[in-house]
Amino acid sequence: MALSLPFLATAAVDEVRVGILLPVFLGSRHVYSGTRHAVYQALREVQNKSDGVADDLLPNTTLRFTLRDSKCDATTSLTGVLSLSNSFEGAGVSAIIGAACSGASIAAAQLAGGLQTPMISPSSTSPSLSDGRAYPYFLRTAPSDAFGAVAMVDILLSLWNYTSVALVHSLDSYGSAGGSAFSQAAAESGLTIVTTQTFSMGTSTFDLQLRVVAQSMARIGVLYCQVADGSRLLRAGLEMGVGGAGYLWLGSDVFGGSGVWEGDAALNSDIGLRERALRGLFA
Repeated sequence: MALSLPFLATAAVDEVRVGILLPVFLGSRHVYSGTRHAVYQALREVQNKSDGVADDLLPNTTLRFTLRDSKCDATTSLTGVLSLSNSFEGAGVSAIIGAACSGASIAAAQLAGGLQTPMISPSSTSPSLSDGRAYPYFLRTAPSDAFGAVAMVDILLSLWNYTSVALVHSLDSYGSAGGSAFSQAAAESGLTIVTTQTFSMGTSTFDLQLRVVAQSMARIGVLYCQVADGSRLLRAGLEMGVGGAGYLWLGSDVFGGSGVWEGDAALNSDIGLRERALRGLFA
């Protein structure tokens, strides 16, 4: 028996207030964000009812938005959610777009969940965020690193026929969860990790970690960290003889764009150095 709706309801929401929680600065460095620009463009196109783009989407609803800088930082993101909850003359926001980094999203999603405010991230991939009980109001458009790690292991074993690697990851939520997911996928598939080295996000030197990688004789490195740290690590690796020609660094998803060198002043200004440091980098 076919069922039909007794009536078609029209949207009764006159206004939707959107909070944007994305990085504008990392420390004192301004961050170019295609994601941030995409949000602005989408909001503009939905608002414009005569440009031929999504003119019938939310025809009777006004979108308002306000931005807070997450800085890819947990504490700053918590402050950002609190600020957003009191924005628009105290009315708060209907939903939040962000945060970008997993650590920032984990902190923000805990508070947003308590406020029953939906939050959707374009790039937070930590497997921890898959816990629907802990983060009931959190969604994301990017897949969990648990899936990415399986794909990376499969590429190393099945496509390139490598049997052992060195794993280097940061200790923030993104690096730790990604490194753990990769270690589990490697163990289940028979890929040997000869050494696992960790470092704190924003560290000034990678000498110890790279020295151990060199001593392990590994020529294949797997890297899970924020791209700003990764760019400096790759340059340091080249300087210590752990990188460049003859080495492969397989980076996680954040290494797929030009930002992989923008976080390091030397790589950003010296094209020759950049080409040598990034030779053999895949993401």
